[in-house]
Amino acid sequence: MHPKTVIGNNCIIFQHTTFGASHGDGESDAAPILGDSVMVGVGATLLGAIKVGNNVTIGAHSVVINDVPDNAVVAGIPAVIKKYKSIEEKKQ
Repeated sequence: MHPKTVIGNNCIIFQHTTFGASHGDGESDAAPILGDSVMVGVGATLLGAIKVGNNVTIGAHSVVINDVPDNAVVAGIPAVIKKYKSIEEKKQ
């Protein structure tokens, strides 16, 4: 985990995840910022000066290299938005 990574409240981070800088962003100390209630799946990688919104789910083994808006579910390499959470899902 990059030492400058910021993790919000009530986040769940599963094993074998990586939070790091991206050499392509021009800032070696740029680290991910996670909002509140983010779930990061097994083996996911978050790279660079990205911002992950509140109530986001990141799928297992995904590679996140872009900002993620609130209430999104992302997955893939690179991670893309698969859907947005409904009001019922937000309450859980």
